[in-house]
Amino acid sequence: MTSPRWSKRGTFREDLFYRLSVIAIDVPPLRERLDDVPLLADHFLARFRNQAARRISGFAPDALAAMTRYSWPGNVRELRNAVERAIVLGDREQIVAEDLPPRVLPQAAPPRSGTRRPRRRSDRRR
Repeated sequence: MTSPRWSKRGTFREDLFYRLSVIAIDVPPLRERLDDVPLLADHFLARFRNQAARRISGFAPDALAAMTRYSWPGNVRELRNAVERAIVLGDREQIVAEDLPPRVLPQAAPPRSGTRRPRRRSDRRR
């Protein structure tokens, strides 16, 4: 194992690098473990609802669906922050999708330019 370039630049102590790298643990990003999101979210919910003194029974299906579709570029810390935000800002017994940060919610379909569907040639004959 070679020390990383930031160790060679002097921004990280090389001896500390070798102390920390005794056992290498490969943890895939949360986007590759989306099945873990509900379990982690429940863990954070239990932790933060006690701190906020709120009675929240869990996550509504729409919130769980949004969380398991999102790619979580900030990994577990971003999920933790999203759950904490939902607890603080939510006012229901369950966390719903609208309690989550907007970036977690699926993108809405773009608005249509008109309300009528285009006429087909077959519609004109009638």
